[in-house]
Amino acid sequence: MKNYAIVYFPQINTSAINNYRQKYDPQFSVIAPHITLVFPFSGIPEEQIIKHLQAITETIKPFNVSLKGLMKSFDYYLFLLVNGGSKEIQKVHDKLYSGVLASQLHNHIPFIPHVTLGYFRVKNNQFDSTQYENAYKEAEEMNLNFETILNKFTLIKGNGVSPAEVIKIFDLK
Repeated sequence: MKNYAIVYFPQINTSAINNYRQKYDPQFSVIAPHITLVFPFSGIPEEQIIKHLQAITETIKPFNVSLKGLMKSFDYYLFLLVNGGSKEIQKVHDKLYSGVLASQLHNHIPFIPHVTLGYFRVKNNQFDSTQYENAYKEAEEMNLNFETILNKFTLIKGNGVSPAEVIKIFDLK
């Protein structure tokens, strides 16, 4: 089954991130580095989603975003954090989860704007704490620090295995 999601693909040089993700992120070949704004969902007709997103773009102006700092998540992911623009992304997230998407909000998961760098519970659902620590140190040494402008978001569709399909890009006014 294919799900929809809404993401922002930062307009940055992603070569260092991609080199890192190729080693540590099982989703590397499924989706480019991104900030998830709406997590995967299904059951809503595509034309309703598009109409909702077009209306939302009228209420959001482009804004600056900086990516810097790392975080280990409770569920064994490693994140590159949104440092500047985090509150604005939270507002975008909240606006997107209105209307036809209101019922899709995951209240049990805190929303932390980020780019996923890796996932460390992969082999037979085992966790390798040494690999996690070494990968964290490796990411730290990369000194990732990026500036961009969030001026669009993208509706994608995928199954989590094959590369995600871009359905529509929505430019902010």
